[in-house]
Amino acid sequence: MGKYFLSIFLLITGNSIIAQVDIELLHKRWTQAFLNDSNAVVPIGLTRGGLDHIIFSEDGELTFEGAPMCGIGLNYYGDWALNSKDSILTLRYTSKQDKYPGESQIDETEVYKIEKLSPTNLILSELNSKDPRRLFWLYDSK
Repeated sequence: MGKYFLSIFLLITGNSIIAQVDIELLHKRWTQAFLNDSNAVVPIGLTRGGLDHIIFSEDGELTFEGAPMCGIGLNYYGDWALNSKDSILTLRYTSKQDKYPGESQIDETEVYKIEKLSPTNLILSELNSKDPRRLFWLYDSK
């Protein structure tokens, strides 16, 4: 009887348990990565322009550090919000800073579905876009 009750309980509540995202796992600095042939998120390695990084602060601040691209990196700043029940991540950029023109105010929003969030991997699928992207990130311990 106990196994039967547990099975019904998991069937009823399982979807909501699985769909929940642990917001604490986002509070990190993530480095651009890619998905290899074995479906593992792995480091990109050396690139000419460098790698992108994204930082989700606990206070809701967002920093996107663009690749240095030979010394001319572009950073975006703003805030982020997570609907942990639906795994929807909204990034709102309010300013950007380039090495030469300086800082400028912007209003850009990107919405993603979190496909995977673990202590070391983050996979995002862009929503509301004509050309949706999948983004892959690894935890950056630096």
